[in-house]
Amino acid sequence: RPEGSSWKLVNVDELLRDRELKREREEEARKAKAERKAQAKKSEIEKCKQAMVNPADMFKTDEFAEWDDAGLPTTLKDGTPVSDGQRKKKKKLQDKQAKAFADLQSKSGGDLDG
Repeated sequence: RPEGSSWKLVNVDELLRDRELKREREEEARKAKAERKAQAKKSEIEKCKQAMVNPADMFKTDEFAEWDDAGLPTTLKDGTPVSDGQRKKKKKLQDKQAKAFADLQSKSGGDLDG
């Protein structure tokens, strides 16, 4: 600069307060990042747990009385047949589960007990 250096006179307390505020913001950012990472790990674990269910067994619950060879329910517990629309929805869910199950098996080297 042609005029030379210029110094800004600031109160020491103000500088210390600004420094402390900056540290607090950085610490909050670190904590938030750690929380996001932990939440991502939890969701990944939950996704893996859900993918471990064999697609042929996923509808074998107390809600249904009979199933076909593929594991799709054919009859409800009370004896009424499962509607075609519900069978179609369950088939779609089962196909999605089969893909997730196969992906997990390939990642684990076929080490899952399905």
